Amino acid sequence: MARLRRCKKSRGFLVQKPRGQFTERVQAVGPEHFGVVSVDCAKARSKFCLCDFYGRVLIEPAVVEHTRSDFANACGRVRSAMRAHGLQDVVVAIERTGSYHRPVQDAFRRAAFETRLVHPFASKQFRQPADAENKTDDTDLAGIFRAAVNGFGLLQPAWPDDYLELQQLSRQRRDLVRKSSILRCQIKETLHQLMPGYAAVFSADFFASPAPLALARATGSAQEMLDAGITGLPQRLPNGIHYRLSTLARVLDWARTAVPPQKPWQLFREQLDQLAEDFLQKSKEIRILEQRTAHLLVRTPYIQLLALPGICVVSAADLAVNWAPFSTTPMPITSPAAPACAHRVITPIR
Repeated sequence: MARLRRCKKSRGFLVQKPRGQFTERVQAVGPEHFGVVSVDCAKARSKFCLCDFYGRVLIEPAVVEHTRSDFANACGRVRSAMRAHGLQDVVVAIERTGSYHRPVQDAFRRAAFETRLVHPFASKQFRQPADAENKTDDTDLAGIFRAAVNGFGLLQPAWPDDYLELQQLSRQRRDLVRKSSILRCQIKETLHQLMPGYAAVFSADFFASPAPLALARATGSAQEMLDAGITGLPQRLPNGIHYRLSTLARVLDWARTAVPPQKPWQLFREQLDQLAEDFLQKSKEIRILEQRTAHLLVRTPYIQLLALPGICVVSAADLAVNWAPFSTTPMPITSPAAPACAHRVITPIR
């Protein structure tokens, strides 16, 4: 933390964002020879315009479809305008819109234009003073332009493929974990209607072991558990499911005093099977994603974070995709004092 404070202090007071400044480039060529392409993105088409640094419109707002030919025509129009108006330097400011801005960003990058991203919050704050009650594509373009020239069009470095794959795997896993958590709640609610009080028999997490859910699916009611008995319950469990006789005894104690299931109990049992199958499938997919994440993480310096207590593969991967690739070779963690100097390990690109 002390090192971070020293870095911020040495940098001095900045009005603009560090990754959004291009004032030196404007001074080098002159404001009338510096252009800004503003792009307001949507899912299937976007709108763009070209202005010089003073805000003089050189290309009127025009729609570009998200096709290869339209992107090529848009880049060609920008280059023609640069020659016609004597622009010597141009940046492309694109409003970030989920993933819809990525085709536009890739198209201008392939055409050798410098692309910058403007956060929607920034463009909104620069639009509202001029057009508070008028939100159209043209007014959005004006807000994007004002945000970019004021240093809020931020450079986005191109990340290596390993980090992009880690980012996508982390997002997929996060989505599956969220859906799996919902399924856990639905399974418990269905169990309460089918077998009231069954989940409370297990003092630990109900899903910590596969045996409780497998036993509930195999029997479906307290009466079937009583009919099976202490010798018949193990035979109902699928192969490979580990259990304890003390756990089966507690389940039978619950079954002797359990209330009957709610009607229609047949539909509740079908619903339990469907929810359980979905839950088990998602759990399997989560494990596969974690294995793939580990294979990618070992190719990055962030693997060294596993030497710190409390950090696992998932948390190290989240740090890797939310920060950035390393700009320098990190310090190897080889001593017990490594956690005290952990800030030296994290040296991402800023």
